[in-house]
Amino acid sequence: RLDDALVSIGIDFTDREVERRSIPLSKPLPKPLSARVWRYQVLAPVWDETILRSWVAPDTVSEFYQSGRLQELLSPRELLERLRPTLGDALEGTVLLMGTLPLLVPAFSFSDFFACELEKPDHSKLEYQCWIQRSMPAAGAKA
Repeated sequence: RLDDALVSIGIDFTDREVERRSIPLSKPLPKPLSARVWRYQVLAPVWDETILRSWVAPDTVSEFYQSGRLQELLSPRELLERLRPTLGDALEGTVLLMGTLPLLVPAFSFSDFFACELEKPDHSKLEYQCWIQRSMPAAGAKA
């Protein structure tokens, strides 16, 4: 059911050091989302043409880290159909992180800045950006 679904944009932070040992253990970091949302029912007719972009340095919007159309990802309907055998219809309150697009650069960036946006064909946008504050090493730990 997508009648009341909302669409946001956000960041799926991953601890790359932990990910080398275990992908599942690398994922429980915060998943910040944009403050603004769109109703899925409004976005659905232009889903495939909607563009997802990201960049990893402030003021470098012309140097995209990722860019592509949502048609490159599984659609929400298809994703829900794949989840149905496991979750049934108990999806109220569920947040789906839809995936990511291939990089436009040769390697992952480990920047302290990340920004992303969704842009509909009418040029309206959902946007999110943040600076990443790294934890300080514990006293006596090697940096």
